[in-house]
Amino acid sequence: MVAVRPLSFLEVDARHVALAVAVAFVVFFGEGAQYEPAIDRQCVERDVEAFAVFVGPGRADARPECVAILFFVVSDHEHFVRRSLIVTHDITTAQRYCDRVMLLRNGKIEMIGDPQKVGSKYIYQNMSDEERRILDEEKRQKIKAEKENVQLVQEREIAERRQQTEEEKKQQEEKIKKEEERRNKVAEITRVEFLDKNENVKNMFKTGDDISIRVYYEKRKDVNILNFGMGIRNQEGNYILGMNTMDDKIDVKAYIKQGYFQVNYKKIPLRTNSYYIMAGIWGKNEGINYDFLTKSNMFKVYSEDKLQGMLNLDYEWNK
Repeated sequence: MVAVRPLSFLEVDARHVALAVAVAFVVFFGEGAQYEPAIDRQCVERDVEAFAVFVGPGRADARPECVAILFFVVSDHEHFVRRSLIVTHDITTAQRYCDRVMLLRNGKIEMIGDPQKVGSKYIYQNMSDEERRILDEEKRQKIKAEKENVQLVQEREIAERRQQTEEEKKQQEEKIKKEEERRNKVAEITRVEFLDKNENVKNMFKTGDDISIRVYYEKRKDVNILNFGMGIRNQEGNYILGMNTMDDKIDVKAYIKQGYFQVNYKKIPLRTNSYYIMAGIWGKNEGINYDFLTKSNMFKVYSEDKLQGMLNLDYEWNK
């Protein structure tokens, strides 16, 4: 901002003296003036030395600014006229003291004239610049956030692929290990069937029905002794009943030959619920474990009466 005002003293920032002189010719003599300037250089230099002043920025967020005021003497051969030139960003000072104001923007003259009008345009430009700066900053922040988000997604995908690869590798290793263990087993339980009294495979029974539980297995190594056992649990995990060939002193030769062992239950007392079995195969004692099934497929039992509990007992009321 370049402005003109009358002064009785001189204020100069030395860095702006050259600019002030150049602009002065445009302001005072560039629009058809009838006389040439006569500058008393000794007076200017003496006053500069005596009254040089630097004014810093008025706002913390504004650009660095200063006021450079150059006093010089213009002679029209009859009178000496004392005038001054201000180079400043302070529009209040220009509007208060100056007669004419020139607005410079990016090295070009935007407007010359009334201080109030020029000042209004200067303020509007500053507001527009600030709004544009805010919008540009928001745009930069948005682009930055999008880039960071893309980078985060890419890093997450890489980590997930790495984790998936590690999990797949671990699963493959576990599969190979289980397969190796399976091949090395003496015997392995393969499936479980639930049969009615006619040996039809079923999964639904009624309280009091006969039910047979058959457990198939594969014998992979030749051993002299095998023992078998099974236990029944309901879906809540409550242990109902368990038995085994070792405690019941059962001859297992037929089981070894036919490839399955079977327990027949007469008039099952189980009440409405879902059930599964556990089954095991071992050698001379339970410490020599060959295979163990922790949970088989389920079978269901329903009761036609409204009694509560897990088991149906044969009872009568005393008369």
